[in-house]
Amino acid sequence: PKNQGMQKLKAVVTGHQVTETNGDWIIDSGASWHITGNKDILEVSSIKKKEVQVEITDGSILTSHLMGTAELTLTNSPNTKLILQNVLYIPQASANLISVKDLCRRGMTVTFGPNGCKI
Repeated sequence: PKNQGMQKLKAVVTGHQVTETNGDWIIDSGASWHITGNKDILEVSSIKKKEVQVEITDGSILTSHLMGTAELTLTNSPNTKLILQNVLYIPQASANLISVKDLCRRGMTVTFGPNGCKI
């Protein structure tokens, strides 16, 4: 079958975001992967082929063919960097998503509050 070996995942957008020098990132408590539509955000040396299908909230399926690492420099704290590994590049993605699930798998704690989100 055509989709054999692909992973199918869901993404749900939340209202919290991180402002970074290359654009905003939405902190997504429903995403299984970090996602970007901007290939230039990924570190060139980290890019590898990875085919993953992602189902978004409207039920449509988007396919990633590449993944890599993104190093985010936070605009409100320029000395702080957030390294996101295994970021899927999906050209049709309309937003950059940070997966809370992936951050927690890496041992980070993510806390949501009335004034935003703390990682």
